[in-house]
Amino acid sequence: LPNAAAREFLNGHPLTSGEVVNSGFFPSLRKLLAEMHLRGLAYVDLHKRENIIVGDDGKPYLIDFQICFDATNPRLRWIPGVNTLLSYLCRSDDYHLLKHVIKHRPDQAAIAEKELDAVRPWWIRAHRLVARLALEPGDEGHAALVGQVRHDGLDHHRAFGRAVRARMAAEGRSAAA
Repeated sequence: LPNAAAREFLNGHPLTSGEVVNSGFFPSLRKLLAEMHLRGLAYVDLHKRENIIVGDDGKPYLIDFQICFDATNPRLRWIPGVNTLLSYLCRSDDYHLLKHVIKHRPDQAAIAEKELDAVRPWWIRAHRLVARLALEPGDEGHAALVGQVRHDGLDHHRAFGRAVRARMAAEGRSAAA
């Protein structure tokens, strides 16, 4: 079936902050991502550490394919630029994988954490800039939003959402409007 999903229980746990994984973990995850990319898929959600499962067998598993980008989808593959978009998204996957390697297995990282800014893709920089500028200084939630984005970039969407809802509530507007 072209549009089917199979589910299976997996013994393991989400990758936790500061967790040290075995030496084969990230090379296996890199290989898994490379295979997805070769098949025209970008995972897109690798910035969330909790989407990486450490199996009881010590292997990496990915969950939550909700926003995965499939460039082979017949509804998308005819659109000009779809392969360019796939390339950007795959490079984002690779960047986020590098961040996890640096945090969990720095001995396997090609660069040090302080060098991440130099390899951060421009579209991720632009996204963070827009998130920072979305609220003017002095708006409720601005400091929390900017601080969260600078902290680790993992929860800035939630902080941004809270800040927007607070701003709308202050203006007497509904978040659904």
